[in-house]
Amino acid sequence: MNKSLVLGVLTLAIGVSLHAQTSASISGRVTDPSGAVVPGAMVTVKSLETGATRTVTTNDSGDYTVLGLPLGPQEVKAACPGFTALTPPESP
Repeated sequence: MNKSLVLGVLTLAIGVSLHAQTSASISGRVTDPSGAVVPGAMVTVKSLETGATRTVTTNDSGDYTVLGLPLGPQEVKAACPGFTALTPPESP
């Protein structure tokens, strides 16, 4: 059986304010197709401008947070043994 992950990006803070922003953060929840959370999934965030990557592991609730990201577009991938890795489609 080929299972896949669903990566929910709950917050994408790319910094729109009157004060100078120097970093961003992304947080979300990883679930399987049935909606069950996936603890222990590896979430990798890659800056599309610099190529720099950061990897974190989801907690017992399937949640993750990546702080201190460079400003600009990011690619987010989730992977976990027994699942097919998934990159969510870009938002319009």
